[in-house]
Amino acid sequence: MIQTTLVAAHRVNIHRRFGLFVFGLACLMVILGLLAGANLLVRNFAPRGMDARTFYVIPFSEMVMFPILVFLAYRARKDPAAHKRFILIATVALLGVAFTRFHVALLYRTIFPALCASYSFLLLLALYDLWSTRKLHRATGIGSVLVIGVGLLRFPFALTTAWQVFAAWVQSHSRWMA
Repeated sequence: MIQTTLVAAHRVNIHRRFGLFVFGLACLMVILGLLAGANLLVRNFAPRGMDARTFYVIPFSEMVMFPILVFLAYRARKDPAAHKRFILIATVALLGVAFTRFHVALLYRTIFPALCASYSFLLLLALYDLWSTRKLHRATGIGSVLVIGVGLLRFPFALTTAWQVFAAWVQSHSRWMA
């Protein structure tokens, strides 16, 4: 909200300086997100219909997608339309697990409806692009393909032996968090 307000107030110079600070916070957030995901794994937390090791692929993959999208936003800082879209899509990439915590019957502790709810923001962004410019913005396409593509591929990947072994390793080495 601060960043948007700064740009609207034509204080782009402050927006840019504050953006570097926020970029550092995003890096810290990735570390904390990975630790939070490992903590869920140690506590055997998983939404309904999933085991903890399989569920761990979601926070882990979100913490991989988020910095990629933030980096793309950073690279596109001289293209305001792309920059805004990549930042928005980076935020959307983190919403899936957050929506499972909403005390709404359809979303609460159910990952697939929660992911669909988060993907609805990508659909709204694409519809905005089509309405405002009559075409899909390149950043919207790239970011949405990344988020939805990873979203579709992570579940089959989570069932592989390689992932299960990795998740078990993280779980055993993260017991200090319990």
